[in-house]
Amino acid sequence: MSSLAVRAPAPSPPAARVSSPLRASLAARSSRARLVSGARSPPAARRGRGRSSPPRRVASASFSAPVPGRPAADPPAPPEGFGVVITGGTKGVGFAMARAFLRRGDRVCVCGRSQTRVDDAVTALRAEFPGACVSGRACDVTDPRDVDAFGDYAASTVGVIHHWLNNAGVVAPREPLMSVEPGEIVKVSATNMTGTLLCCQKAVRVMQRQPGGIGGGSEQRFPINKEGAAAKPPKPPNTGTAAGPKDAFGALLFGSTPRAPPQRYHVYNFGFSRWGASFSKSTCSHKATKRGVAQLTQSLSEELLEAGVDAVGVHQLSPGMVLTDLLLEGADPTAKRFFNVLAEEPETVAEAVVPRIRATRGTNTAIEFLPLPEAIRRVVTGVPQILGPRGRHFENGSGRRIEETGKAYKENGVKLLYDEMK
Repeated sequence: MSSLAVRAPAPSPPAARVSSPLRASLAARSSRARLVSGARSPPAARRGRGRSSPPRRVASASFSAPVPGRPAADPPAPPEGFGVVITGGTKGVGFAMARAFLRRGDRVCVCGRSQTRVDDAVTALRAEFPGACVSGRACDVTDPRDVDAFGDYAASTVGVIHHWLNNAGVVAPREPLMSVEPGEIVKVSATNMTGTLLCCQKAVRVMQRQPGGIGGGSEQRFPINKEGAAAKPPKPPNTGTAAGPKDAFGALLFGSTPRAPPQRYHVYNFGFSRWGASFSKSTCSHKATKRGVAQLTQSLSEELLEAGVDAVGVHQLSPGMVLTDLLLEGADPTAKRFFNVLAEEPETVAEAVVPRIRATRGTNTAIEFLPLPEAIRRVVTGVPQILGPRGRHFENGSGRRIEETGKAYKENGVKLLYDEMK
C-alpha cells in the first residue's frame, strides 16, 4: 500500500476554564446558551460514586462555546441542539455522522483509539463548523477505565447527552477462522462486543444522572449503589403507555389514552440484522459479534424497562454497506461488482440516517439504511452495473476505484473525508 503524506497535527489549544459567573453571562447574552467545553473534571454529582478506580488523565481535544447569535438548531432538537456522542468518530461513517449532526446545530463529542487521530478529526470539524461545540478524546472502548473517563469527559463538554452512538468496531483479516491469529479473534470480540457493552453501560449511567433520567419525565432520584448505578426503583404502574404491547392492549380494552413514549435519551448500537449478516462477506468473527450486538440491543431495552429506567431508549442502527476500510480492505473484484449497486459513501449514509436518529422515539427500534426489500430492488435493477464494464464506484473486472475529481483516496479505495484521515 502506498503511504499517504500526512502533516503533523497542530497541538490542540488548551481548554479554557470558565467560571460560573462567566458562564451565566454567556447564557444571558446568547439566545443559544451552549455548554462550554473545558478541561476541568465534571462535578462529583455527575461522576457517580464508588468507582473502582479513578479515570486516567489523557490528552483531549476540546473547544470553547459557540459564537453567540448562531441560529437555533434544526427541529426537533432544543434551541441549543442535541448532545451527541459518537465512538469511532474519527473516520468513515462516524466522522460523516458527526458532520451531519454539526450541520444541524448539534453538539458533538467523538472518540478514537489514537489521540493524534482524534485531534486531526476535531480540528477538521472545527475548521468546517467555526464556533460549533465539538470535542474529542482518545478512548479504547475495551478498557473500562477509558470508557468511564470518556463518558464523563463527553458530559462535561457537550452537556446533556441525548444520543450516544456506539459505532466503534473492527474486523479480522479476510481468512477462514482456522487461519486467523488468536489475537485477532480476541481483538474483534473485545472491540465489537465487550466495547459496545461497556459503552452502553456508561451511556445509561450518564443518562440516568441527567434531568428526568429515571422514570421518564420524573425528576425523582434513587440511591446510587456501590457500582455507581442507580438502585432499582419501584416498578411504575401500567397506565396504558406507548412503551409496549401490554400497554397498547390495555388501552384497547379499557379506553385509556396512551401517553407519549417517555424515552428522552437514546443509545444506538451498530449491529447486523439477520439478512445483513447473511449477505455480508466479512469474517465469521465479525458477523458473530455484530449479530450479538443486535441481541444486546433487544435485551438491554427490555432490561431497562423492567428496571423502571424508561427514560433511556436502546436502538439498532444498521448503516448498510459503507465504502470504508471495514468493507473494502481485502475485497475482491467480484465483491466490488455488488458494491456498485449496494454500497454508498459515508456522507450519503449519514445524511439519510441522522435525521431519523434526531427524530427517534420509544425504545428497541431499528434504523436501517438498506432494508432487505430495497437491497433486492437494487440488485434486480442494477444488473447492468454488476455485469457491465463499469459501475458507480468501481470498474468491473479490475476492481479499480472510480475517483471523484478533486477527492483523495487511500489505496484500498476509501475516500479521505479530510486531509489527515489515515
